[in-house]
Amino acid sequence: MTTGNTEPAALELPQPILDRLNKAIRRIRRIMFLRGTLAVAAVALGAILAIMAIDAATMIFSTAVRWGMTLAALGGVIATAYGFLFRPLAKKWNPQRVARLLETRHPEMQERISSAIELLSMSGPGTYRGSERLLARLVEEAGADVGHISPNKEFTMRTAKPYQIAVATAAAILVLLFALSPATTTRLFARAVIPSLRLGNAYAGMMRVTPEDVTIPEGDPVRIEARVSNGRVLRAELRSELADGTKAVERMQREETDGGSLFSITIPSVTESFRYRVRAGQALSGFCRVNVVPRPAVEHLHVTRFHPAYTGREPDCEEVTEVDRIHVLAGTDVEVAAELNKPVQTVNLIKRNEAVPGGKTTQKQDRPIRSWRFGVGTTGESASLLVRLTDDYGFENRPRRRELVVVRDEAPSIEIVEPAELKLRMRPTDLLPILYTAGDDFGIAKVKMLIRLNGKQAETRDVPEPVRRAPSPGGNGEPGESERPSWLGRAVLDLTSLQLARARTVSVQLAVADNLPAERKGPQQAHSKTISITIDRRAKSLAQQTIRAQEAAIHKALDNTEKRLREAKRHAEKGMKAPLKRHNEMTAAVRKAADAVQKHAATAEAAMNELSEDVRDTAFDKLADKIQETAQEDIAPARETAELMQLTEKPKDPAAMTDKINTELDEALAAVQELKKDIEDTSKQANYLADLADLAEKERRLAEEAAAAAASTEQEIPENWQKQQQSLADQLARLANENPEALGQ
Repeated sequence: MTTGNTEPAALELPQPILDRLNKAIRRIRRIMFLRGTLAVAAVALGAILAIMAIDAATMIFSTAVRWGMTLAALGGVIATAYGFLFRPLAKKWNPQRVARLLETRHPEMQERISSAIELLSMSGPGTYRGSERLLARLVEEAGADVGHISPNKEFTMRTAKPYQIAVATAAAILVLLFALSPATTTRLFARAVIPSLRLGNAYAGMMRVTPEDVTIPEGDPVRIEARVSNGRVLRAELRSELADGTKAVERMQREETDGGSLFSITIPSVTESFRYRVRAGQALSGFCRVNVVPRPAVEHLHVTRFHPAYTGREPDCEEVTEVDRIHVLAGTDVEVAAELNKPVQTVNLIKRNEAVPGGKTTQKQDRPIRSWRFGVGTTGESASLLVRLTDDYGFENRPRRRELVVVRDEAPSIEIVEPAELKLRMRPTDLLPILYTAGDDFGIAKVKMLIRLNGKQAETRDVPEPVRRAPSPGGNGEPGESERPSWLGRAVLDLTSLQLARARTVSVQLAVADNLPAERKGPQQAHSKTISITIDRRAKSLAQQTIRAQEAAIHKALDNTEKRLREAKRHAEKGMKAPLKRHNEMTAAVRKAADAVQKHAATAEAAMNELSEDVRDTAFDKLADKIQETAQEDIAPARETAELMQLTEKPKDPAAMTDKINTELDEALAAVQELKKDIEDTSKQANYLADLADLAEKERRLAEEAAAAAASTEQEIPENWQKQQQSLADQLARLANENPEALGQ
C-alpha cells in the first residue's frame, strides 16, 4: 500500500482511537527522555568519579592534564546526550508508527489499526478505498483493538532501569565519599568539575601554606612557609612559575615542630610576579600568587633656586642625584620637584620633620610630578629634606634624607699681591704701586685706601674699580663652593701727595665692601694686611728693594739645591763604591747608597722645578726656562741612573754606573753654580734698570713742577730746580758709562 498524507488521517480517525494513540506517543517520549537523562547523568557521575580517582591516586602537576580529563569527560557526556537524548527525541512519532509498533507486539490484531489509518488517509480523485461498509467495519474493529490497549502497560520503564541503577550507584558512592571525607571529596569534586580553580590535591588538607596570595613591593624579600600535620614528611619543594612560563623547583628547609613539620624558604629579593605551590610528600597545594608592584620612588629630584635680586643671577635648576647636601643662599626661594615612578596615594615633602604645605601636581607623560616652593629666610639655618610616598597598596618609599644647607653671603676678602714685603723703607718722593685681589660671593661695591701717618688716621681715598677675573677651571662660584669670584685691582700711592714733613711712618691698608643690601645687614667689609712704610730719604727705590728680596729668595733655593746635590754626591762616592757580591750582585750597602742618591737628587729636581715657576713674572723671569732645563737635563739624569741601579739585580758594570752618577752630579753642581752667576748678573742689570726708572720718575716730576711754574705768573721756579736737573743728568751719564746695555733697554 501507498502511504499518503498523515494529517488528513488524523482528522478522519475516530477520536477515541486518536486519543489512545497520542497517549501512547507521550508515554514513549517520556520514557525516552527519562532514559536519556539517566544515561547522561550516569556518564557524568561516572566520569567525575573516574577523574577524582585518578586525581587522588596520582600526582598531577600540569593544569593542562586536568583540563584534558575534564574536557574528555565533557565530550563523553555530550556524546551520550546526543545518542540517548537529543537524537531519539528528535525523531517524529505519529499514530501510524505507534499502530505498527503495537501490532508488532500484538499479532492477533492482524494489522487492523494500521490498515484503517492507511485507508482513511487515502483521498483525492481516482483514489479507491474499497467498500465503505467494509471500511466502516474495519474501523470499528480497530477501535475495539485500541480500546484494549493500555499505554502504561505496553510501554514501561523497564528499559531505563539499568541507567537508574548506574546513576544510583554513582550517586551513592559520591554521597558516601562526601560523608566520610567532606573536605577532601569537595576538593576533588571541584578540581574535576572546574580545573581552573587554584585548589590543592586530595592531600592538600594536611598542609597549610602561607602567605597565599600576597602583594609585595619590588625588591622586597618574601618568606614562604608550609606547615604539614604529618611529621613523617621529610621533604618539601617550592614549585614556582614566572609569567613567561619559566618554571623552577627549589627545596625548602625543614624545621621540626610539635605535631608536624615546618618547611620554609626565603627569596631575598623579588623582582617579578610569579605563582607557586608547595609539594610536601603526597600533598600538593593549589597555586598561590606573589604579585610584585614597583615600590613608590622618586625617579628624579630637581631643585630650582630663585636667587635674591642683588646677586644678579638667573634662577638655576639642578638635578639632585648622589648629592646629599644642597647649598642655598639665605633669602633664596627654593622649588623642589619630585618626578615619581607611578601614581601614589599620598606624597609629602618633609622639612624639619614637618610636611611642607601646598604643592601642585603635574603630569609628564604617564608619570606624576609633585612640586613645592618655599623660602629659606636669612637666618642661615639648615634643614633636612625628604620626600615620603605611600601607594595604593600602603607601601612606602625608602626616602633618602638630604640636607638643605642654607649658607650666608660670606664677607668679602682682599689680599695684597704686590709689594710682597709689607715692611718697606721708602723715600718721601717715591710711588707705591699696589696690586691686590679681592673676592666675594656675588659682587664688589667699592675699594678704599686707608692711610695713617705716625699711626694716626690721615685720610681715606677711593681706589679704581677692580676688574673681575675669569673663573678658574673647576670653580662655578656657587655658594658653599671653595672657588668664588675674584677681582684684580691696581692702586698707586704717591708719597709726595702726603704731608710727610713730620711723619716718620706711613701705614697703608685697603678696605673692600660687598654689595649685600642694607636690609640684609650689609654691606660687609674686609681689610687687607697693612703695609708699613718707614720714611728714609736715603733708602733704595722700591724696585731695588723688590729685586733684592727676589734675589735673596732665589739664592736660598739654589743653596738648598746645591746642598742636596752635594749630599747625593757624598753617598755616591762612599756608599756606592762598597764591594759587590759574586757575579756583580748588589749588596745592601750599595742599594742603600743608591736609594739615598735617588732621594736627594729627586728633592733637588723638584726644588728647581718649583723655583722655575716662582721666578716667572719677576725681574728674573728670563732665567725661568734655564732653571727648568737645569732640573730636567742636569739633575734628572743622575736621579734616573740611581733608580736604574736600584732596580738592576746584576748590573753589567757597576763601577761604570757609579762613575756615571758622579759625573752627572758634578755637571748638575756646575749648572747650579752657573745659575748663581746668572742670577747676580741679572740682578745687576735689573738694578740698573731700576735706577734708570727712578731717574725717569724724578725727571718727570721736575718737568711737572717746571710746567706748573711756567703756567702760573705768580709762582716762581724753585731756586734748586736747575741743580736738581743737573744732578739727574750727572747720574744718568754715570749709569750710561757703567752699563750702556741697560741704558738702551
